[in-house]
Amino acid sequence: RLPVPPLKLEGFVPSAFSTADDNKAPDISILGKLPVPLLIHSGDDLHYANEEFLSLTGYDTLDQLEDAGGLDALFADPYDGSASDGTDHALRLKTRDGQE
Repeated sequence: RLPVPPLKLEGFVPSAFSTADDNKAPDISILGKLPVPLLIHSGDDLHYANEEFLSLTGYDTLDQLEDAGGLDALFADPYDGSASDGTDHALRLKTRDGQE
């Protein structure tokens, strides 16, 4: 059974994780079981990354990704959404060791 990485509960909590009881942590066990990489963030605030995501990107923990620069550390080139010519904008993921 895969361990489920912890959800950051301090500060803002995404509505998908809200519970009626503020003293009770949300059940995120299903997120750790997903066979796809998953990162939950709001803007530049990182809230959760499952083991598939951490394995794909080469980070051991979400804190390690934050220390490396957060979302900015994950993309090879900054996204510029200003082009209006209808071209497809592909983002390339960058791993911890710099591979794309």
